[in-house]
Amino acid sequence: MLRQSLAEQTATSSLQANGGVTMDPNNSTLRMTFSTSNFKNGDIYTITIPKGNYWAGDGAVVAAGGDGYTTKVQKQADGSYVVTDKFTTSGTAVGIAQVITINMNP
Repeated sequence: MLRQSLAEQTATSSLQANGGVTMDPNNSTLRMTFSTSNFKNGDIYTITIPKGNYWAGDGAVVAAGGDGYTTKVQKQADGSYVVTDKFTTSGTAVGIAQVITINMNP
């Protein structure tokens, strides 16, 4: 679930899986890319990743901030993860592409 917390939604955003799941005995991951453009300073986006039976426990979801935004990843009591991006600058049509990685049990 992707949610933008603004009364006037002007940005274009998407969340896509990158080529499916990479599974091997030592390192199993699911990578997704969150893309957005035309965001404004102060915009906050939240991405909720539901609890998964194969997530690798605490710290299973990893996402980093970048130029012009900060990122916080929190595991919820129900086992889901919430990725929160807060923008500190206004964006252009070029925007950002943030990789979100879910580490999984092989």
